[in-house]
Amino acid sequence: MYQPIPGFAHLKLYRAPDEVRYERVPAAADIIARDSIRELVTIAVEVAAGLRPLQHLRRDHFDEAIGLHLRLWKKAHGIDSGAASGELLSLHARSHGEYFGSARIAHRRHAFTGSATNGKLLTFRLL
Repeated sequence: MYQPIPGFAHLKLYRAPDEVRYERVPAAADIIARDSIRELVTIAVEVAAGLRPLQHLRRDHFDEAIGLHLRLWKKAHGIDSGAASGELLSLHARSHGEYFGSARIAHRRHAFTGSATNGKLLTFRLL
């Protein structure tokens, strides 16, 4: 279908009849899962940014491998304690425990992914 372009009456723009949408509306269970892990993911992002010490990753809420990953990630990216800023930009979760999103750490965007169960993060990977 051709539609006129505003301000250019003699030109028309072809617009496909059915626009493709890649959006997915989260189910109620997905929203509950996201809300239950939001605080834990925020803590992990702040540890990666150097705003919190590694000791804030308590064993009752975080697996030990998460602390090791974040320690090595900070070393590889040259992030010192308190030197960077960290902000959770987006968080998406599924009812079976998988989560993913993005965060701004030291003025750069980074993706993350992981899994959680019963209020504990089992995995957390910054990409």
